[in-house]
Amino acid sequence: MRHLPKRGKDPVIKYTPEEVAAAGPLFPDPAQYGFMKPQQPAKPRPVPRYMLVQPRLLAAPPFKQLPWEKANQDKMLQMEAANTGSDYLGIYEEFQKMRETERAKMEEMGLVDAENITKDLNDAIFFQGTCLDMCPTFERVRRSLENNVKALEKDPVTQRISRERAVKAFSRPAAGQPPPMPSDVRPPTVLMKTLDYIVDTVLPQLPETHSFIWDRTRSIRQDFIYQNYYGPEAIDCNERIVRIHLLSLHIMAGSDLKYSQQQELEQFNKALQTLTEIYLDVRNHGGQCPNEPEFRAYHLISHFRDPELEREVQTLPDYIFHSPEVQLALRFRMIMSQSNVVERGYVNKIGAVNLFVEFFKLVYNESTPILLACLLETHFNEIRFYALKSMSRSYHTKAKAFLAESLRQMLGFDTLLKLEDFVKYYEIDMLEEHGELHVDLCNKQKLELKYKLNSLNDKPKKSPAYSPQLDYRLRNQAIKSLVNCGHSNADLHMDRAKIDEVLQKIVAQQNSKSAFGALPSTATNQQTQGSSFNLSDFLKSKTASSVSSQNGFGQASTAPKFDFTGNSKAPAQPTPAFVQQKNSDSLIQRIEEKHVQFANSVEHKQTAQSSSLFGASVTNKPQLTSKAFEGSSSAAEKNKNMNVNEFKEKDKTKPEPKNNASENKNVFTFGGASDTMNTSLASNLKPPSALSPPQVKPKFLKDNQLFTRALHSVYTDLVRDIVQTELHKITTQAMQKQIRANERQRLIDVFADELYSAFLAEQTHQAMLESAAKVFYEKNLKRRAIFGLQIVGRNLYKKHEAKRQRRSEVENLSFQTPALKRKASNNWEETSFAKRRISSGLARANTSYEDMNERQTQLQQLWEPIDLAQFVEICSKDVKTRLDTGVVALNCIVIAEDWASSYSKWLNTKLSLSVSEDKSHYINQVESKGLRVAFRSLPKTNFVNEESFRSTPFLIFECGLLEDKQVARYKTLGAKLRRDGGILSKIIQLCDRFSYYKVQILILVWDITSSGTLGEKQSELLQTDKLMKTENCVQNINISDMSAPSADVTGDLQKLLHDMGERFTGQLSKRGVQKRVLHSKLQEAILDTEKPTSSTEEVESASASLRAKEAEILKRARDLQKRRYLSAHATANRNGDLTNLSGVFRTPNGSFANHTLMNYNNTILGNNTFLPARDASFLRSFANASVIEESTPMGSPGPKSRTAHTQNPRAGA
Repeated sequence: MRHLPKRGKDPVIKYTPEEVAAAGPLFPDPAQYGFMKPQQPAKPRPVPRYMLVQPRLLAAPPFKQLPWEKANQDKMLQMEAANTGSDYLGIYEEFQKMRETERAKMEEMGLVDAENITKDLNDAIFFQGTCLDMCPTFERVRRSLENNVKALEKDPVTQRISRERAVKAFSRPAAGQPPPMPSDVRPPTVLMKTLDYIVDTVLPQLPETHSFIWDRTRSIRQDFIYQNYYGPEAIDCNERIVRIHLLSLHIMAGSDLKYSQQQELEQFNKALQTLTEIYLDVRNHGGQCPNEPEFRAYHLISHFRDPELEREVQTLPDYIFHSPEVQLALRFRMIMSQSNVVERGYVNKIGAVNLFVEFFKLVYNESTPILLACLLETHFNEIRFYALKSMSRSYHTKAKAFLAESLRQMLGFDTLLKLEDFVKYYEIDMLEEHGELHVDLCNKQKLELKYKLNSLNDKPKKSPAYSPQLDYRLRNQAIKSLVNCGHSNADLHMDRAKIDEVLQKIVAQQNSKSAFGALPSTATNQQTQGSSFNLSDFLKSKTASSVSSQNGFGQASTAPKFDFTGNSKAPAQPTPAFVQQKNSDSLIQRIEEKHVQFANSVEHKQTAQSSSLFGASVTNKPQLTSKAFEGSSSAAEKNKNMNVNEFKEKDKTKPEPKNNASENKNVFTFGGASDTMNTSLASNLKPPSALSPPQVKPKFLKDNQLFTRALHSVYTDLVRDIVQTELHKITTQAMQKQIRANERQRLIDVFADELYSAFLAEQTHQAMLESAAKVFYEKNLKRRAIFGLQIVGRNLYKKHEAKRQRRSEVENLSFQTPALKRKASNNWEETSFAKRRISSGLARANTSYEDMNERQTQLQQLWEPIDLAQFVEICSKDVKTRLDTGVVALNCIVIAEDWASSYSKWLNTKLSLSVSEDKSHYINQVESKGLRVAFRSLPKTNFVNEESFRSTPFLIFECGLLEDKQVARYKTLGAKLRRDGGILSKIIQLCDRFSYYKVQILILVWDITSSGTLGEKQSELLQTDKLMKTENCVQNINISDMSAPSADVTGDLQKLLHDMGERFTGQLSKRGVQKRVLHSKLQEAILDTEKPTSSTEEVESASASLRAKEAEILKRARDLQKRRYLSAHATANRNGDLTNLSGVFRTPNGSFANHTLMNYNNTILGNNTFLPARDASFLRSFANASVIEESTPMGSPGPKSRTAHTQNPRAGA
């Protein structure tokens, strides 16, 4: 291995002025930091090795064949034509010497790399093929010598390799093999026409021609790779090759010929991977391929277990991702996913649906493309295996065997025979009952021991699945139309600037090498005119060439043809053509002699060997297209016309060959025609009609003397084999049937004995239960009767006692003298003792009546509502209101822990609270002299908000209630007051945060347990002194013990409210002062805008100024709204500004207070900031109480001892 030195300099990194300006210097002035300007210009740095790439060719460069090379190829063609086929060894040795000279010349000119050398990537050559035939001349001679010529490549007349039929075979690159030469590689146009020949002529003869097509299409892809060409021609060829592989997958699955599905899928995936890379390059150059969605769909299905593809396909453009083909492929991937795969390296998907029934329905649907269905057919065996595995573990193991017909429909088989073959391959038993086949799929014992349903790798891979259902869809479609379908790739709309840059380098490289190997002027005149071409130019020339040229490779008239006659002018692209041979009589005479020899040796031995797969015969007959046959001698003309009619008459008398098409097992009917090809691959290409072979008597096998004996022997063997096979099958079925019948009878007898024993035991047990139930019923009936009598007696006793008590009360409340039951026998009534007793009884009766009347009056006064209008009038006495604000609205928040409590009901009744419209809280609005006070409770939801505490100068807080259900939690009144003190502290923080006024707090303490806690102790527990000392919005706190023995709850409440009204002066809090200043500024701005102006410009200027101020204020308000959550953490700092309005007219507390009320609700800066839900956790017990519709008057809400004393005034006497 030797290394060649570099021919040129390494490419250097170059930046445009625009790129330099966009990057900019590291420092604006490097001299300031001590840097000096370089004395010499910096040398450009070379491009790093890892950045050197060889760009792919996406457009065909100009085709240029050197004169010396063309002359050498013409000489080889002449030598091949002059050879009669008897001395291939000699001509092969001469060709080897010529190729050695040709390789040395090519290496000298730089068109081919030398063997066993390494070179720099910058010195890589541009390789371009120059072979204008489907098979190079040297390969034709070499394969003829090696006897490696397929029947499809032979001339039916001479039985030698034909230049018009031979196709270049695939040659695997091996170690030590020299690089290919340009004369061995075909240019893109020749490759495209070669594929046209294969599709039109060879492909309809599948499956016999499969190995030939598989090898030749691989060679086509190899020639594209040699030339690094991936333009429109490469895209079209690779797309059609992929379609050919898809059709071959289906056709070969139904054939008896040897075939490897793994190798077919391997080449299919390689071609598909090449297309994927080309599509990416085209997209990077600004173009798009019209058929990309179709082949992306094939890629998704081919690797349907790879989850990475679903992510990659989402990165493609929308016209590809949302195309019907890709969406259908994604749907198939979804329904094909299975969750019971245990093979190595596979991870089951989460939520795999395993919809195998829907899968087969969709595959056989007419809307599914036939080529996609052929690809899905390769996964049938796998889908069916995992479907059986899933069903065997899903159905009940004691259930009956599965009906074979239902399973056939579920798994997409066309016949029960194929279903039986599939299930028996995995050793699953089938049963026959009542003339119907059943599959014993769910037998638990067999599933564990016999059936091979654990893993797909437990048994060798089954032969590929074949579905005749797909053949029905191909009846009216020709195979050529399926391969040639799709959109044209002529114009990919790519950016020509990038492509032209690569082509210019190639043209420059070609021009630099044109000086080597120049021939004399006579040879130079024969040089092929080279010019750039593309697929669009090629497609334009297809029609003309197909009409004018009839001597192609046997393809149909619609396909582009080669022109071997040399009559047409040289087109822009390279036209494959043979060198014109001289019209020598000797050459013509040799060819005519070969024709006569072939006609005399023809025997009908290969008739009816195979039928056409697609039901269409090949109509393109081979023709002699050499120029020599057009200028033949007069002898040739005579031989062409002699005895034509006589030959036809004799040909009619020949015996007809038997048609064995009906015996061929590989007959397919994809197309609409019913004709079949009954000739072999070699004999179906008939010799030209110009030469009529003489009549030859055919030889038949039946003429042999031993034919009858052999026929009888074969017949006897066939009958014996058939009888033995059928007899074995019948006896086996009969024995299995008898075994199943015996087993069935045994099970029936066992079940009958068990059922009889169980029935008898059940009847005995049932009789015993009925007896026990009867005894139990009678016993319970007596017990219920006695219990019912007891209940009736107790109820009657209660009614009697209630009636007696009411009678006694009425008698005690009457003003009549009580009647004695009997009179004394003496004058007892006249005695003074009797008079005193009666008078004392009347006195007691009158006293009882007076006490009851007084009690009713007390209760009425106790529950009578307070006159709140008087309270509001007192509040508005010393407060000034502005005329422009209208009625001033204030709030008095009433906080109670449980409105269902008797004490809270009493407070509700005293304040005349009623349920709000939204059923969320209690409210009572009282208005007097321009002041409206709303007595309201906290709502059930969203109670901690600014609107509730904004205009709140009064706060009534009820605490200390320690009822039975709270004793277990708080134990003592002190603990309850400490807890209520914490809640009061939180409420004061809310008021300090939101309220515009100083707040007066009235605390109502209910010591219903008579604990004896005094007022000072209560104040200490509630920490009111600490709250008063802290700088906040609290004006004063008043504590009233409503449960004191000497307390008058109604009078005390009225007095406390009266004191609150007297102390109310409308004093503003810090927040209120700031709000008032802001409101004053706005009012001044509004007044300034309302002043009359003398000119329109002043008005517009004032309006603009006002809008700017409003916008600024709104912006500040929005910023305040966003940062409101910070105020929750600022409550600990009482000296700070808790309203978070530091940038809006900060004012000292009370410095501007003039006891003037303003209705801040009318400003344009309505702020309704709500606290987060977590901040309201401390008020849950005070806000979640249900709303009571009506308050029923109860007893006096005093302490329990005083309440008992009030209810029974005489108890203390």
